[in-house]
Amino acid sequence: MRAIITLLLTTVTLWLAAQTVPKTHNSLIIKRTATWCPTCGGWGWTTFETLVSDNDDRALLWAVHYSGDLQNPTAVGINGILSGASQPRFYLNLEDVTNSGDIAQTVKNGVAAQSNESPVAQAIIKDATVENGKLTATAVVEFFQDMSFPHQLLWNIYVVENGVVNQQAGQGQNAVHEKVLRDEMAGSVFGDVLINNGTVTVGQTETKTFNIPIANDWDLSNIELHVVLWEKDGFNYSFINGSDIDLSSLVAVRPISAELPVQMDLVTNPVSRGEAIRVRIQSPVPLTGHMVLYDAAGRPVATPVKETTWPAGERELSLDGTSSLPAGTYHLVFRSGQNVVTRQAVVN
Repeated sequence: MRAIITLLLTTVTLWLAAQTVPKTHNSLIIKRTATWCPTCGGWGWTTFETLVSDNDDRALLWAVHYSGDLQNPTAVGINGILSGASQPRFYLNLEDVTNSGDIAQTVKNGVAAQSNESPVAQAIIKDATVENGKLTATAVVEFFQDMSFPHQLLWNIYVVENGVVNQQAGQGQNAVHEKVLRDEMAGSVFGDVLINNGTVTVGQTETKTFNIPIANDWDLSNIELHVVLWEKDGFNYSFINGSDIDLSSLVAVRPISAELPVQMDLVTNPVSRGEAIRVRIQSPVPLTGHMVLYDAAGRPVATPVKETTWPAGERELSLDGTSSLPAGTYHLVFRSGQNVVTRQAVVN
């Protein structure tokens, strides 16, 4: 079973330390691909591995599955603005570089050149939450020049997943796909209008919150969020700038305070279906708190212990409402005031 984020609260709060938007200019690298395509799993596979290795720190990378097992509406929409009709094909900032000779070197040189340019604007993910099966993320954009946009400037947040195990012609049944473009968060492929034939000034900032339901087949511990700025001129789109963030690196759980040194352990883990989850709690001080059980998507499925006060010491509990759970991964959260302890439980 793939790893799943183990620290989920009633609301799992993710945040970045307070910061200004960095004045960086990143690139967008796209591989058009399909799981049924043998060359996508051949030279296209090794080429994309090289592109990820060479450019991940200065570029956004997307495997756009416009067809096959990993096809999705966002990938199909992005494919609609790409030139050419075959696969695999490779694009740098939407320009087709497939026939450039040495694709990896061409892209590496282009990324390096763009990273030295002064950007018009940049956007970052400011914070995000996972709650009741929904991912919510807030992005902020800052402009670094006084200028007029004669067209529309759009922005969106994209969900990109690493470590996706799926068949791939040329690689086999259990190929591990990286940088799979999964979805977008605005409700339309290229997002919402940020500027509509208007002007911006140096230092101007804009903030917007996006949200999306969490798909059942996403592994949240392998998700990246990519925020992208697009310019739209009629039916033509241009990549302006963007940045990415590794979701799992931002998971933060409020630590147990020194005044409440609680130890919580699952007595048996995993447990078999039909058995109640048992937990052992130990505290040197009297303890008041409650427990909530969440599924892998962050939805509460049981409150096995309502608000209760116990004397100091150790106790073992057989949790109510857990013996009828279907197989899967769950997250048991004990909360006492502002203090939280989380443990992962697996039901076989």
